[in-house]
Amino acid sequence: MCHLIWQLITGQVAVTRNLVRRNMRCDNYCPRCGELEESVTHAIFECPPALQVWSLSATPTSPGIFPVASVYTNMDYLFWRKNEIL
Repeated sequence: MCHLIWQLITGQVAVTRNLVRRNMRCDNYCPRCGELEESVTHAIFECPPALQVWSLSATPTSPGIFPVASVYTNMDYLFWRKNEIL
C-alpha cells in the first residue's frame, strides 16, 4: 500500500497521460470508461469503475465524496476521513 501511495503522489502510476508524456505509444483515453484522458486523479477518484471499488471498500464513501480534482487533496482527505471513521 505504501508503494502505491508513493506512486500516486509522485505521479508514477502508469495511466495513459503519463505513458503519452513518456513518449509511449498508446491511446490517451481511459480504457475502463472511455474518458478522453486518463489521469491519476481520474483513474483513482473519478472513473466510474473506481468509484464502484471505493463503494465496496472498508472506507465508507458516497458519490462526489472527493472534494477536488487533486490527487494530493483527495489523499489527504482520505487519511483525515479514516481517522474520523475509526
